[in-house]
Amino acid sequence: PAARAHGDAVLYKHYMIALGGYDGGYINQIDYLDLYTFTWTPSATHFSSGRAAQASEIFNGSTVFNFGGVSGSILNDLDLFDAEAQTLTSISPSGTWPPAVKHCKSVLYDNYMYIFSGNTPSGNTDEIWKLNVETIQFTQVGFNVFDGIQGARVDIYKNFAFQFGGKDASAYVNA
Repeated sequence: PAARAHGDAVLYKHYMIALGGYDGGYINQIDYLDLYTFTWTPSATHFSSGRAAQASEIFNGSTVFNFGGVSGSILNDLDLFDAEAQTLTSISPSGTWPPAVKHCKSVLYDNYMYIFSGNTPSGNTDEIWKLNVETIQFTQVGFNVFDGIQGARVDIYKNFAFQFGGKDASAYVNA
C-alpha cells in the first residue's frame, strides 16, 4: 500500500488492518497486513472518499467502528467495516452526534467506544463521547480534564481512562 501518515489500524485475527491515511492526498484504502508473512493485501472494499486522522476500534472480533477524521473537511460520520466479509456500511446512530472531529482518540471498553477530544472546525475540543456499539447510540459523557487535546494516546485500566501526550492550542503536552 501507499506510505502514509494519520491513518488508523486495528488487529483482526493475525492481521493488522490499516484504514485510510494521508500521503499528500487522503487515502480511501483499507489494507490487511498478514502478521505471519508480513505481506499486504488490499481489502475487497474501500472508503467512498479518502480519510485520515479518524478513530477506529474493533468489536466482537470482526466489526470495525470508524468515526470522524478529515477528508478535505472534518467529518463526523460513522462507518462499520466487517473485517470478515470485507464490507463497509455507513450508519446513522441515534441520539445526539458528536461534533465533526479529527485527531481524536478512542478506546473500546465495556461495549462502548469512547471518543476523546480532538480538533473540530472551530478548534480543539475537550468533549468525551461514547457510542454504545450494541444499540448504536451516542451520548456525551463529560469533558476531558485537559482543555482540548488532540492526538493524545488514551487507554483504560481498572475503570480509569489514562491519557498521555497530545497537543493543545499552543504546545505539545506530556500529561
